Amino acid sequence: VANLGRFPRDEEIAKALDVSLQEWQESKLAVQNRLPLSLDATVSQKVDQPMTLGETLPDYYEENLHYWEEDRQQLQGALSQLEDKTQAAIEFVFLRELPRKEAAKRIGVSPMTVTRHVKRGIQELVTLMKSQASERLAS
Repeated sequence: VANLGRFPRDEEIAKALDVSLQEWQESKLAVQNRLPLSLDATVSQKVDQPMTLGETLPDYYEENLHYWEEDRQQLQGALSQLEDKTQAAIEFVFLRELPRKEAAKRIGVSPMTVTRHVKRGIQELVTLMKSQASERLAS
């Protein structure tokens, strides 16, 4: 400032430091970014509604909860369309995490039959879920 009578431009500083202009600008940005910024800091001022930095950030957890709930409802709907023993086999094996032998006892069939019900149930669920997804996209 004393030599120039003004603040030096970025190009002049980069030249004096013997670095590229881009390197100097990245260094300046790094200094700015190291300072903490409160999520409560106001980033935009609407008529009577200030908006904070925290309010501008997406809430991925909430978004995922919404999608998970949607998926759960679709799966529940598809499960309810399965034949009773197939539905029971899927619920015991996957939702309650019972061994197939225990699931077989509760349903009143052999473990091999539980395996067949599970295989058939998965195929039917895939078909039903694809159908629901197609209907949702069409609407």
